[in-house]
Amino acid sequence: MRNIIKRQANDQELTDCLTWEIWESGDAKTFIFSYDQDVCFVVQEGESVINSKTNDPIFIKAGDHITIEAGVDAVWDISRPIINRYRYI
Repeated sequence: MRNIIKRQANDQELTDCLTWEIWESGDAKTFIFSYDQDVCFVVQEGESVINSKTNDPIFIKAGDHITIEAGVDAVWDISRPIINRYRYI
């Protein structure tokens, strides 16, 4: 199954993620993306709901650690501009 997994980032992940790539939503209210490889990220700022066909809507905010598996087609409804630190796994 293609999943989106959410949990609270631990202290080590909050430190480690500072070396990861950064992604910012800017002023976009919607972000649509088809994930072709597994990715994880730690939300630095902002709020969004990630919608997909394979999961219930997932609310994300600063401090959350998210893993999105390859094959997920996601639509982000962004309520506050998002800044993420991410890496492919």
